[in-house]
Amino acid sequence: MRYQTKESLYVDVWRAMDACNASGLIHSFPDMVQAIGEFDQVRGSQINNHPIVILMADKLLQLAGIYSQSNDQALIDAYSVVGKIARDSAEVQK
Repeated sequence: MRYQTKESLYVDVWRAMDACNASGLIHSFPDMVQAIGEFDQVRGSQINNHPIVILMADKLLQLAGIYSQSNDQALIDAYSVVGKIARDSAEVQK
C-alpha cells in the first residue's frame, strides 16, 4: 500500500488541493480509496461520503472548470477534517 499511516494519506490529500493536473489526482485516487478503507474502516457506499472522496471530487470538478467551490456543509466539513489531520501531522513531523 502506498500510504503507511493515516496521517500521510491526509497530508497527501491536503497537498492535492493545490494540484493543477487532473491526471495525477486520478492516478492517486485508487490508492487513497484503498487507504480510506484500511485506516478509517469505511466500506462500500460509505466511502462516497468520506471527507477525502468529497475533496477529491470537488478538486476534479474545479480542474474541469465545471464547478466552483460552494458553501455546501459537507464540503466545508471535509476541508475541516482533512486539514486538521494534515496540519497536526505536519506539526509532529517538524
